[in-house]
Amino acid sequence: MRRIPPRALVALCTTLAVAASAHAAAGRLIVLDRAATTGSVNIVYKTPGPVYGMPIGGDTGDVAAEVTIRIDGQDTLFTVPEGAYDGSAGWKTNDAARALFLNRGAPGGPTETRKMIVRTPGGVSMVAKGLGDSATDVDVIAPPVGTVDVQYAVTSDGVTGRTCTRFAAGACSHKPLDDGAGAKLICRDGLADPNCVAFGGTPSGFTCTEILGFSQTLMWHETPEFQALIDDARYQMRFRSGGDVDLWADTNADAWSAPVRADCLGGGSPVLCTPCAQASTAPDRVIFTITLQAYETDQQVWTQKIRAAIATIRHRHPQVEQIVLQPVVGGPGGNPCAFPGAPQGVRAAFNHPHIEDAIATVVADSPDLVAGISPRVPSCSGYEDELGHLAEAARGPVGQAVGQYYQAWP
Repeated sequence: MRRIPPRALVALCTTLAVAASAHAAAGRLIVLDRAATTGSVNIVYKTPGPVYGMPIGGDTGDVAAEVTIRIDGQDTLFTVPEGAYDGSAGWKTNDAARALFLNRGAPGGPTETRKMIVRTPGGVSMVAKGLGDSATDVDVIAPPVGTVDVQYAVTSDGVTGRTCTRFAAGACSHKPLDDGAGAKLICRDGLADPNCVAFGGTPSGFTCTEILGFSQTLMWHETPEFQALIDDARYQMRFRSGGDVDLWADTNADAWSAPVRADCLGGGSPVLCTPCAQASTAPDRVIFTITLQAYETDQQVWTQKIRAAIATIRHRHPQVEQIVLQPVVGGPGGNPCAFPGAPQGVRAAFNHPHIEDAIATVVADSPDLVAGISPRVPSCSGYEDELGHLAEAARGPVGQAVGQYYQAWP
């Protein structure tokens, strides 16, 4: 892969004016097992949103869920049955925004799961007070040797949606407790496995993925960290300085007829760079990174603009099979970031949650629309200006986070 001269990137970025994406919030799994000594167990699993394809919304008595935790190839299931909340256990809420299960008697009752939440924009979470509803308990007495995988599945009206996360062994810390009779396992930085390949899903296998981007997209795209994680022969970038959602909605924009260059640096703007080895003129997947050169809170405005851009993408690439919607970088925890001289703060952080909400609406339009990574900087120091360009120290970690996400979703 290419090594990018830092000064060349800095020089180019000084001419560009639009904010962009960044570091992704990651999944987390915590298992505290003291069952043999104190009888206590606490398992917490969380992944950030947005998540899609979950068939929530409807009768609280007609939704069920199952979480599978796989450690070194051994599966443990937590099975949450159908049934409305009866004062002690059951589904309390099931609407388009959230489904909530509560079992006050856990680990007793219908499941050892204490609490389960599915929120389309906010992610999924589970709290359990036992080591599993299946015959095989979660076993963390010894540290994991390989990966740790989690599958979170929800079923309603015969339709099942699922989301999966993979934790590398190196992302998990292990601490023996009670002279080895118990243990605490903490896994961080979980990577999304959108097709649940670890649980038998089929990798996407797209021939050519085209990234539609702007200045900050270039910042993480041109890092060695990102380049090392993708198959360069199957990725290309259509770059335009100032390439916001309105530009990509314009079917006559110069970016759609940009000159082709082997390298993204030095070719100016617009440019189609690092072309795919096959089907470069007919990409079958597009990753659309979304920003706007204005502060905007109105979700209806965002949805209209994103839909207009999608229509143009389909017009320009009629063979496209999947369009991935990826928001501009958000602030840490989805919070705003102040910046001197900018009353509304960093524009990227300001707009990010509103783009997320719009994506949650738009992806319901068609099965070929999916949400991609929803990146965020780990701290506000990851921004170098009020627009949201990335500081030098943030670019590599951002590139790595984005690359790891799509590496699991080839």
